[in-house]
Amino acid sequence: MLEIAPKTDAVASSALDPALAWARQHFAAATVKRVTNHTWATTYRLCGPSSDAYLKRLHKSDPANNIAIAEIARRFDPHVPTLVAAETDRGFFVFKNHGGADFRRKLNTADRTTLLSLYGRIQGQARAQDDLLANLPKVTCTGTFDELIALMHQAIKRAPAPGKEGNPFLYMRRSSVRNYETVFTAALPMMRAFLATGDTLPATLNHCDLRAKNIARRADGSLCIFDWDDAVQGPPGLSLHAQFSGCTRVFAALTDSAVSPDAMSVSAYIEALTRFGRYDPRDVAAALPAATAAGAMRYILGFAAYPVSRETSRQAIVKNVRRRLSDLMDLMVMLAQRPGSDHTPLIKAFVATGRKSRGQMLSQHPRPDSPSPARVRPERTSAEAPDVFPAIEISPQEREKGRMSRSCAKQAETLFNRHGALLIKNAFSPDLIAPMQHEFDLLHTAHQAAIQEGKALRVGDKRFMISLELKGAFAAPEVLASPFVLPLVHRLLSKDAILGSFTAVASMPGSKDQSLHRDNPPLFEEKAELDTPCFCIALIIPLIALDAQTGATRIIKGSHRSRTAEAKTMPSQDPVVDLGACYMMDSRLFHQGMANNSDRIRPILSLVYQRPWYRDHKNFKTQSPLMMSDTQRQRFPRELRKLVSWAGDPI
Repeated sequence: MLEIAPKTDAVASSALDPALAWARQHFAAATVKRVTNHTWATTYRLCGPSSDAYLKRLHKSDPANNIAIAEIARRFDPHVPTLVAAETDRGFFVFKNHGGADFRRKLNTADRTTLLSLYGRIQGQARAQDDLLANLPKVTCTGTFDELIALMHQAIKRAPAPGKEGNPFLYMRRSSVRNYETVFTAALPMMRAFLATGDTLPATLNHCDLRAKNIARRADGSLCIFDWDDAVQGPPGLSLHAQFSGCTRVFAALTDSAVSPDAMSVSAYIEALTRFGRYDPRDVAAALPAATAAGAMRYILGFAAYPVSRETSRQAIVKNVRRRLSDLMDLMVMLAQRPGSDHTPLIKAFVATGRKSRGQMLSQHPRPDSPSPARVRPERTSAEAPDVFPAIEISPQEREKGRMSRSCAKQAETLFNRHGALLIKNAFSPDLIAPMQHEFDLLHTAHQAAIQEGKALRVGDKRFMISLELKGAFAAPEVLASPFVLPLVHRLLSKDAILGSFTAVASMPGSKDQSLHRDNPPLFEEKAELDTPCFCIALIIPLIALDAQTGATRIIKGSHRSRTAEAKTMPSQDPVVDLGACYMMDSRLFHQGMANNSDRIRPILSLVYQRPWYRDHKNFKTQSPLMMSDTQRQRFPRELRKLVSWAGDPI
C-alpha cells in the first residue's frame, strides 16, 4: 500500500506472540526472522529445515476481506504464493516462500508487459467469481474522487473523521491543502464526468498495490504477485498507476496515435483482460484512463487509516502524495484540452494557487466556443506524462530547408515554457559533432593542467567545468547560432539574447552522481511564486551519446518555478540523448548529472544564452565565461556578431 516503511510507528512485537504461536502449529520453523513491521501489517520469515514460509499478521483486519485474501491464494496459485494456513478472524496467514527474486526497482518495458498480461488474466478470470468479489470492499471511481475532496476538507478544518486520523493532508500546511482543494474543486464537474466512464466497467478483483516490491520473478522466468492485503472489487485499472508512476501515461498511451512502450504494455493488459469474453476491448480502452486515475486517488486515501507520528515518515508520505497530486493535475490539463471542455475555471484555479505555467498552457488552447478547436498534438500530450521528457524531432524536410516549420517551432516554444526543458532530436549533423569531438580530445592535456591549476570549476565527483576558446570547430556558426536552436532562443529570450558562456563539462570514468542542483538561482527568491520569465537558457550538446552507461542528466521538468523542497517531490526524467541531439534547460531547472559507468570521459558542451543584462554571479569566479579572440570575432558572420559581443580575449 505504501512506498515507505515507518519503522518506529510499528506495532510492538509482543502483540504478535499469538500469531507466532498459531503459525508454529502449521509450519515447523527452526528460526524466525522479522522481515517488516508496519502499522498495517507485520511479516516474519519462518525458516524450516527444507523450506521457508512467511507469517503475515494484519493489524486492522476484516474477516470477510481476510476470507477473500485466502481465496485469492487458493484460486490463483501458482501466480500468487501458496497458502499454508489462514486464521481469517484474526488476520493471520502463512504462505509458502514464492521461491523468486523480488523486483526492487521499476520494471522495464518487457517485464511490465509480462506482468500486466498476467495480471489482466487474473482479473479476467475473477470477473465471474461473484463469491470471491462479495467479500471484498467495493470501490467506484466517482466515489473515490469524492472521498479525496472530503479528506482535503477534513484537513483544512483539522478535524479528521474516525478512522481517518492518518489523513496525509494533515501533514501539510493548511494553505497548501487549500490550494489543492481550489484546483480539484474547479475541476470537479470535468473530473466526475471523466471518472464516471470508469464506473461503466463491471467490477473485478483489483490488487491495488501493484508496485515492483510486490512482484517476484521465479527461476523459470514466471512472475508471482503477492501482498493482496489491499484488494478490492472495482473497475479494472485501479492498480495500473503503480506501474506507470500515475495515470497520465496510461491516458497518453490510449489517446496518442504513435506506438510507444507504454502503449504496448497497456495493449497487452487489455488483450489479457478481455480474453475470457467478459469485457469488450473498446469499452476497456475508453474507460481505463478513468479507472487508473481513480486508483491514483485511492493510493492517497490508503494513508488515512494508518496515522504516523514520526516526522520523517510524515514527510515521506507527503512527498509521495504530492507526486500523485501533480500527476492528477497534469491529467486535468490534458482533459481540459479536449474539444468542448470549458477550461476557464481551471485556468483561474491554477493561476490563483501559483500554478501559472499550467494555466498558461490552457490559456494557449482554443476556448470551447472557438469555431475550430485544434487537436492537441500527440507529442505534446505525451510530454505531460511524469516519466516522459518533452521532445521534438527535426524532420528531413526541415533539415533540408535549414529551419523548423512554424508548427514545430510553436510546439517547441509551448513545451519549453511549460516544462522548462526540451530535447531536440536530429539538431546537429555528424559533420559538426565529429570535429568538436576531435578538438576536445586534442585539448585533454591542457584540460588536465587547467584542473590541476584550479582554472576549472569542480562541479561534482571527478566532474569539472572547463572554459573553451571559441575557435576552430567550436566557433562554427552552425553550432553557436544553430538555425534549429537560435530562433527558438529568440522566441523565448528576445532577439537581443547573447551567448553568455561556452564551456565543457567533463565527467571522468567512475564519477558518481552529482547532487541535485540548479545552475542559477531565481532572480527574486523572496517572491513566493518564483514566477518570472525565463532569462537564461543552457543548450547542452553531448560529444558522446548520453545514456545509463555514460551518464544521462537527470532532470526534473517543471521545477524551474519550484523551491528545493517541492522539486524533490516531483518526478524526474533521464533522457537518452543520441549524437546529434541536444537539449535546452531553463537555468533555474533542478537537475543532476548521473554517474559515468563507462571507461571513457563523458564531455558535454554547455552554451548558455541569456538576456543581455544578466550576469552569472555564481559559476565564473575562477575562469572566463566566454573566450573569443578579436580576430576570430571578426571572422564571425556580421549579422551574428552581436550574439558573441560579450567575448573578450582569452585569459
